[in-house]
Amino acid sequence: MTRALILIIAICFTLKLNAQTLLLERDLSESVYVKKKGPNKDHFLHIYSDLSGYIPLNGDRVYEPGRSFRYYTGLRNYYRLAGNYIMGFNLEFGWENFRIDQSNAKIFPAPGTHKKETLVTSNLGLEYFNRILITQKETSLGIWIDAGAYGNLTLGSRHVAKDKAAATDQIRYSKTVEKGLKYLNPWEFGVKGRIGYKRYAITGTYRLTDWVKGVSSNYEPSKFSIGVELGLY
Repeated sequence: MTRALILIIAICFTLKLNAQTLLLERDLSESVYVKKKGPNKDHFLHIYSDLSGYIPLNGDRVYEPGRSFRYYTGLRNYYRLAGNYIMGFNLEFGWENFRIDQSNAKIFPAPGTHKKETLVTSNLGLEYFNRILITQKETSLGIWIDAGAYGNLTLGSRHVAKDKAAATDQIRYSKTVEKGLKYLNPWEFGVKGRIGYKRYAITGTYRLTDWVKGVSSNYEPSKFSIGVELGLY
């Protein structure tokens, strides 16, 4: 009888110990996951999209006001280094589009007027930024500020001219496309800032390099753009 009682107590103690061990392992893994993952945690990776419009330069006669823009989408990877400080990197791909003003005196990028004329580049970019958290929430970012620098490599460039066809033609519009423009700079460097709330942000970008090269500086488009960004997560 005594041996049977000892055996029953030993079995119950073993089962209880195993249950506590499993519970401890589950709680530990869950706590590590919560600590390390998420927008307001130690490390986060997500996709974003950014659309900005260029602010016209004073006295600009080459580009149509309010008709030039930049659009980028990318992958953001950031790390928390302190309680309210985050460091991160963006790898992005996008386009920059500048609409040419059609005045009678136009000579850039070529003489002659068109119904619509644009200079477009497709770019691959890398950005380094620092983020300061103004307010924080348990599982998401509150209000935050970014400041960083970026560099873009031009993958392709196009000069596109669109014209309305003559009334006797069987087509409504004709389009001419010139590619591989040598007068556009293949590299672009600049600074960028963001003011955000959770996944939404207002962005500002200032280009430090010239967009056009080898021609008069009078043909340089605006260097400053303002836009909005959406974090996709």
